[in-house]
Amino acid sequence: MRVLLALPDLYKNTGGGQTVYRTIIETTPSIEFCYLRETEAEHQQRPSNTRTFPLLSRNALRLNTPPPHLDYERNALEEADAIARSVAGQSFDIVETPDFLTFGAALREACAYRGVKVGRFVLSMHGNISTSIELNWGSAGDRVLEYAVLEERQFATADGVYGISRSYIREWQDRVDREVQYIDPAHFVHAEMPRTQWEGAGKPSLYCVGRSERRKGNDLFIELVRWLNPTSYDKAEQIGPSDYSNGTSSTYLLESVARLRDLNVPHSPALSPGDLAKRYSQPAIVVLPTRYDTLNLVALEALFSGCPVAISSKAGVCHYLDDAHPHLPYLRLDLDDFYGNVGAMQDLVENYDSHRRALHEALLRDPPRPATPLDMERVYQGILDAPARSSSTRLETRPVDRSSARPKQNVSEASSAGATYEAEDVPSLGRRVARLIRSATPTEWKNHLRPLIRAPRRFLVDRLRQTGYFGDAQYFAMLADAHRVPNRLNNLGKRSERSQNELKDKLRGIYHDSSNLLFRCNFWLDLARVERLRGQDLMAATYELRLLRLLGEDRLGLVPRLVETLEEHGFSREAEGVLAQYADPAAAPERVHALLKERFEQLRHYNEKPWAVVDDRRMGAARVAVIVSLYKAADKLHFFLTALSRQSLVQRGEVEIILVDSGSPTDEKAAFEAFQAEHPLSMVYARSAGRETIQAAWNRGIKLATAPHLVFLGVDETLYPEALEVLADELDKHPETDWVMANSLVTAVDEHGLHKNDIMAYDRRGATKDHVYLETCYLSWVGGMYRKSIHDRFGYYDETFRGAGDTEFKNRLLPHINVRFVDSMLGLFLNYPDGQTTASPMAEIEDSRAWYLHRTAGGVRYAFDARPVEDAEALLRLCTGYRKSYCGHLSTDVEYGSLLADHVLSREPGSALATALAPGLHALVEQLRRLEFSPHTTSRRDAIGRMTRAWRTARSWQKEHERAPPELGVRAQYKLSNDNRYEQHSWLWKSV
Repeated sequence: MRVLLALPDLYKNTGGGQTVYRTIIETTPSIEFCYLRETEAEHQQRPSNTRTFPLLSRNALRLNTPPPHLDYERNALEEADAIARSVAGQSFDIVETPDFLTFGAALREACAYRGVKVGRFVLSMHGNISTSIELNWGSAGDRVLEYAVLEERQFATADGVYGISRSYIREWQDRVDREVQYIDPAHFVHAEMPRTQWEGAGKPSLYCVGRSERRKGNDLFIELVRWLNPTSYDKAEQIGPSDYSNGTSSTYLLESVARLRDLNVPHSPALSPGDLAKRYSQPAIVVLPTRYDTLNLVALEALFSGCPVAISSKAGVCHYLDDAHPHLPYLRLDLDDFYGNVGAMQDLVENYDSHRRALHEALLRDPPRPATPLDMERVYQGILDAPARSSSTRLETRPVDRSSARPKQNVSEASSAGATYEAEDVPSLGRRVARLIRSATPTEWKNHLRPLIRAPRRFLVDRLRQTGYFGDAQYFAMLADAHRVPNRLNNLGKRSERSQNELKDKLRGIYHDSSNLLFRCNFWLDLARVERLRGQDLMAATYELRLLRLLGEDRLGLVPRLVETLEEHGFSREAEGVLAQYADPAAAPERVHALLKERFEQLRHYNEKPWAVVDDRRMGAARVAVIVSLYKAADKLHFFLTALSRQSLVQRGEVEIILVDSGSPTDEKAAFEAFQAEHPLSMVYARSAGRETIQAAWNRGIKLATAPHLVFLGVDETLYPEALEVLADELDKHPETDWVMANSLVTAVDEHGLHKNDIMAYDRRGATKDHVYLETCYLSWVGGMYRKSIHDRFGYYDETFRGAGDTEFKNRLLPHINVRFVDSMLGLFLNYPDGQTTASPMAEIEDSRAWYLHRTAGGVRYAFDARPVEDAEALLRLCTGYRKSYCGHLSTDVEYGSLLADHVLSREPGSALATALAPGLHALVEQLRRLEFSPHTTSRRDAIGRMTRAWRTARSWQKEHERAPPELGVRAQYKLSNDNRYEQHSWLWKSV
């Protein structure tokens, strides 16, 4: 019998499919197995019953079917034709394709065209490429339909199909009703089973073994390791080949995942079976949190070797073990309750010896060997004896005009007469050159060049970011576009406004045309006008507030109508702030300062309100109170509490959990009771009669708290296990500190809370409390903790806020508190698909008093009047070049810096720093305002002139400030587009 395996480099590549095929070859010497060589050496060591054929390159095909011709079908046919051409004129009883390739359905036609005689076409089931792509790094999960079509076609058209995973077979049979032969996967497991009982030999190491494509869950392995006690295991390591399918090495991606979690989880290349067996024989746990796997032979290899295994229930091997070997103990990981696995995983690590002894006993008692030897000759013969699939199940092709088909060289008349395609077997010069370049380019170079070829714009932008000169490049891109901006601005007036639909069209035009920072205030002014015509007064107010802020005065007469709009929509305090800033410019600093001081005094005290429900199940004295506001949170509460229960302080009984239900329409109380029945914690559930703001919920929770330290979380936020202990220890060791803040990580998760990818980190290294005046995220709640006593000393949250109350609270208290930073990643944001964002026009309007009121001359006085002038100087220094917590580049804040310089000089006229910086900062502010707004009709020449003058001014003052004495500590980074005014509230709110 002669079998062609239609895949390349079988004895070079590694993977589950290759393991299966090698076992079949090596246990069936009576069959000659043929396969293709692409990069595998001709003299590679391989069994004597194998033969290889060089894989010829793909050539372009001319289809003899009516157009249009689908590219993905053409590609499949070209791949099949290349294989058939590589074995042209040969005869095979079986031609077999693994289902991780997608050209199987086209092989029948290609073999006929190339004169290859075939008895039957077979499909072996290992796992579809579409699933791997769908779940891979950088995939949105919606680009695999073409692959899925080809996969279903080859499954339906094959003469015979076999697989080694019953669950995977059933999955496909639910889609296509056909017979599939099952082979026990134990035939393909080469494990030396233990012969004796296990004797303890130290802490176990944790290994994630296999290809590091995202589907395999290496990132979940790292996240799971982060939740374990680091003193309980020896090391954590990934073993297996890197994946480059996204154009970036998975090793690089996974290094980033580990680094962001303060972990070192090295990634080693694939090991030989002997080296893996050696690892399994030592204290080790194989952890395989795969997102999807048809089986997973690695799990069986490790388990049958006596090595404990933790594997995701998404892997088909779980069904196999439960059905075929229910006596073998292993840890099943439920990815729909990720943090619920941490306790069992920690138990497996801490009680490793007892778990391994139990596994050895089970293997000694009942070895998991197949009942009968592997007999692939019988499997193939059964397929040969069965009828071939009918012609109706062959590759779908359109009717052919036979008169256009011409016999080709080296192809028989019979094979080409009815062909649906013709091949040009002499490739074009371009194809030959491209093939030569590909063959001469080292694999590592190809992997690095792939992202440039696939997405050159994104590649170049990323590289510019990495150089640190992105601000310059960004500005020059806008400079190159500047000559077009006046025309765009002038054309706005030509767009008609005769109907609501035309107003919407005009808005879309403004959205498109206002991407340049040049004259953006003019565009925003028209946005506000059009929104008012549409009756969207609050949206208009958002842009009008921006205009006042950026221009620094009410030169357009916006204040009266803006104040009226704000008051009509319930923003009376924001209206008060607008009047304080812009109604009388000369009196503005004093009025703003007085307003902030007045609000501080008003919020010093809080009157408690009655509860609708209080269910207090707290136990004993607490060191930390975790206050959790609940609204439409019932479906996430169990998951949240499960994660929180892993805190070391919670497990020691030193935490009280305060659940504040703000009149939620979902049943949070039932979720609380269900969790408490299974896992009793020191908790209190309290519900208000109606819906309240989150600041009201926090104030209520503060009054319920008995612990001296407070933490505030939502159900879409959590903390790594040591967080509460680390933060509480910092406060206890430093009694002068009021608020302690660690780093935090923003991640995207699925609907079950399972990690999808990291979004960004809040890296607060090197921060001071005054960094908060430049970027508010330097001080936060997720990963933070503060003393309850600050409320008695300095006041409570302002309950009139709906979205920006946290920002206002920080700015109000910041002059009075001391902050300490911890350089550890302790906080974790879980961005669910249905997550709510606080970013909105409403929140920006609230920011006008929560944030921007503090960034005025009066706000600077409020912040620094009672503090040493050196503190204001230190912040002034930062304004010339600082890093936002979520960025890697340096930003500037020239307008806030100019206010600080004026404040310092008013208190210390001889300040060398303020004297050196003030003129340049004021000049830069003036240049930026000229860029952003034109009070008269402009031209191309004027636009380019403004851009170049601003650039020259920035360059000139940067050089001037760089010459400042080193002891002043100035690090000027004036790239204009990196200023805070372009990095905060610079985007568009789109209402259509």
